Amino acid sequence: NYSDHQKIVPPSGHWRDSLLSCFTDGIDHPMFLNSIYCPHVALTQIMTRNNLNTYGEKSTPNDPSPPSLSNVITIQILFIALHGTV
Repeated sequence: NYSDHQKIVPPSGHWRDSLLSCFTDGIDHPMFLNSIYCPHVALTQIMTRNNLNTYGEKSTPNDPSPPSLSNVITIQILFIALHGTV
């Protein structure tokens, strides 16, 4: 039910970071490399930290579909094994 959700107002004006701010922590930063080579793993980490379920909604303690990093990594390994590429 969308009427129960909290309204979020996005910020306006200037960007907080510049276009090349992703290199602030170095070219070999794990999150930067994850977002390039395994974007679904990076997205799962972000969703888990923000307590979101698979559908992008706030998860509850009894949520049947929390994003599981181990499941996503297993799927990535199987994909690479079957297709030979990322």
